[in-house]
Amino acid sequence: HQWVSPGFMGWPQETVYITTADGVKIHAWWTPGRNDETVVVCFHGYLANRSEFVPLLARWGSTGSSFLFIDHRGHGRSGGAKVTLGRNEAHDAAAALAWVREQRPHAKVIALGGSMGAVAAIRAVAENPALADALVLDAPYRTLHEASQNWWGFLAGGGLGSLMRPATPLSGLLLGFDPKSVDMEADLRSIQSRSPKPVFLTYGEVDPIVPLASRQAVREAAGDQVTYVEFPGATHGAGRLQDPALFVGGVMDFLRRHGLLSDRPD
Repeated sequence: HQWVSPGFMGWPQETVYITTADGVKIHAWWTPGRNDETVVVCFHGYLANRSEFVPLLARWGSTGSSFLFIDHRGHGRSGGAKVTLGRNEAHDAAAALAWVREQRPHAKVIALGGSMGAVAAIRAVAENPALADALVLDAPYRTLHEASQNWWGFLAGGGLGSLMRPATPLSGLLLGFDPKSVDMEADLRSIQSRSPKPVFLTYGEVDPIVPLASRQAVREAAGDQVTYVEFPGATHGAGRLQDPALFVGGVMDFLRRHGLLSDRPD
C-alpha cells in the first residue's frame, strides 16, 4: 500500500505543504471532491506514510467527499523531526485539520487515523475541539506507556517481549518526555466533556498493544455517541485490512447517521 496514490487510482491529486505550529513542513496529497460537504483528513500509523488510507477512495470517493492524506513528521516526504508516536504528531494533525477548515469552511471535517495517527488526531482535537466534527479511530492505544511495554511482544512474540520489558523505562529518555503523559483515555474524556463528538472506534480482537481492559476503557471514554467495532481474530491495526468492507461500510453508515456524509455526487 505504500505506493498507492490518488492519481494512480484515477482521482484528483494535488501536492500541498503545510507548516505546523512547531515549524515542521508536512507533505500531503489533496483530493478535492465534487462537493464541499465532507472532508476526510487521514493520519497514518508508525512507519507508514500518506498512502495508507488512499484505498478508501475505491469505496468512498464516489460520495463526492474530499480527502487529505498527510505524511507525519519523520515519515514520507515530511520534515525529519523526531517521531514521538503521537505526542508531537498532534501538531501535524492540528495543522492539517486547520488547513482543511480554511479550504472548506462549510464542510463537515472527519479526522481519521490509525494507531499513531489515531492518537495524533485525538490529541489535536482535545487541544482544539473545533478542528473536527467527528473522529474515526482505528487502534489508538490507551497510553503510550502501556503501548511501549507491549510493543516488543507485538514485534517478536511473548518470550522476547517479556525479556525486553525491563528496557521500557528507557523509552522516556529516548523520547524526551514521560510516556505516561500521552493518555488517550483522558484526552477522549476531555473532548466529550467540552465538545461532544461522534466517534467510530475499531480494534482487533487480539490486539497485543491494546489489551481488552484498555480497549474497554477507551471505548467508555469515547462517550455516548461512540460506535464500536471489534474485528474477530485481528491483531493491531489489521482488522480494517482483513475486512475492508466492514470498516469502510461501517464508517460511512456511522457518518450518515450523524448527518456528516452526503451521497450526492455533485
